[in-house]
Amino acid sequence: LLAAFAADPFVAYDQFVSRKLGPDESPDVFLAELRRLATLFGGVSEKALACAFVAGLPEN
Repeated sequence: LLAAFAADPFVAYDQFVSRKLGPDESPDVFLAELRRLATLFGGVSEKALACAFVAGLPEN
């Protein structure tokens, strides 16, 4: 069932690299979503996850 509704790996990767922290989103929810997206395209290292997290934080 999960495979039928899971995002395409290429779409998940695109969403992962472009994901930003939303204005009303908590950092822990943002991190959980990054982890979820990463698992959909095969996973990333903790270092890569940390880089994506920092890159997705607001500038100010």
